[in-house]
Amino acid sequence: MPNWPAPSPEIQHLLRILPSQCSGHPLGPLWQAFNPIKVDKKTKATCIFCKHENPISGTAAVMGAHIKKCTKIPLNVQIYLINAQEFQNQQNNIQKSLEFSRSSSDISIDSTSITPISSQDLIVTMSNNNQFLLDSYKSNQLLLEGMIEGGVPLSLVDALKFKEFIYSINSQYHLPARRQLSSHILDNVYDNVQLSIQEFINKSDWITIATDGWTNIRQDHLINYIVIGKNRKSELIKVKDTHGESQTSETILHDLVEVMTELGIEKISTIITDEAANYIRMKTILVQQYPKILALPCVAHESNLLVGDMLKHTYMKSTITLALKIITYLRKSIQAIQFIRDRACNNTFREIISILKNDTFWSQLEMIIQILELYSLVPIILESQYATIADAVYLWCRMQKISYTIYDNFQNYIISRIKYRWQRIYNPVFLISWLLHPKYFLAKVIHPELLTFVKKEASTLFSRLFPDKDI
Repeated sequence: MPNWPAPSPEIQHLLRILPSQCSGHPLGPLWQAFNPIKVDKKTKATCIFCKHENPISGTAAVMGAHIKKCTKIPLNVQIYLINAQEFQNQQNNIQKSLEFSRSSSDISIDSTSITPISSQDLIVTMSNNNQFLLDSYKSNQLLLEGMIEGGVPLSLVDALKFKEFIYSINSQYHLPARRQLSSHILDNVYDNVQLSIQEFINKSDWITIATDGWTNIRQDHLINYIVIGKNRKSELIKVKDTHGESQTSETILHDLVEVMTELGIEKISTIITDEAANYIRMKTILVQQYPKILALPCVAHESNLLVGDMLKHTYMKSTITLALKIITYLRKSIQAIQFIRDRACNNTFREIISILKNDTFWSQLEMIIQILELYSLVPIILESQYATIADAVYLWCRMQKISYTIYDNFQNYIISRIKYRWQRIYNPVFLISWLLHPKYFLAKVIHPELLTFVKKEASTLFSRLFPDKDI
């Protein structure tokens, strides 16, 4: 009887049925995907899926490596085989521990006192043990995945109170050691995640790549690549350390094309980046080389920069400075409260009182709050899972509309910055998406000149994306 979980019916029919013995030794679960062949009196393996000409070693390590990289093996079969092998390894380790404990025991056993066990009871016992080991195996993986997701250090499993907590929940579960988590359990979780990402990519009819640079706590400059596909699901597929590399537009393009090639360039529909100068140049070259790919900006990032523009203006800067002065004064020392109670009259206190009595300060502060309430929500909305390009256009128009309620020359400044940021991110896709989106269609009263402009933009864009079609 195999000491690993049986495959599901949809996987079983793709695999070979193993004989009980081969050269006197039981075959492992990976052999379900290989045919044994004798080469120079040694047992080699040939994959039943890719049917490669050169047989490989029949060891679990070599066959496992082949299964992970073989493109002919279905993903669900790959996941099953890798998990089955890991499960068998754990069970073998436990069996070795039990045998060692028996051989080192000083207790003599009278064979006449042993009650015979029926074959049916033995099968039930083995089945229960297999299920227990399978549950523990899954629990170990979920434990590690949860710790990674929560940013919890692996040393948590060595903490006495955490061990007591786990024991109080399930006394049968044996918490893995930190070394186990960071070795084979981590390797298996990583393999499963990579296979899951590959399945997601294979099932996606189109893929959008979003890329951005950032700096970690060690001040390493990193570039991450995120793929977005079917049902708006997103996965991080690569993080590159750019240490020693100048991030020119050519370098960025070279690294991006490498990722695109790995995914399949024919699947790539859109590239999204921020609007730094080197990324703008990179996207210009990219569209020239791959005219069927859209190169769009990160609108959420640009709206954040717009808020930064507003905070630089004297109107906001001076008002916020006065507000911070009040906050700082009241929080700086416990004497501040005592000053107010005793109506102290030092210079700082007088200045604070004069600010609080200034009606202009309060009216400006109220205006700033109204502006920032909308503007600060825009990046949050655009970064949500269900935001659309049409939403970006609508929110950008809303930001411009609210700017007309602002006083004095600050209004002209905000309008000019909105136009500047819009020109940086504009792509014909924006207005086309907004015009066609049913959410905003009924609320539109479109000026004829705008409609003509959008039609012209759409014609130019579609001619580029579909050169073989008559637009």
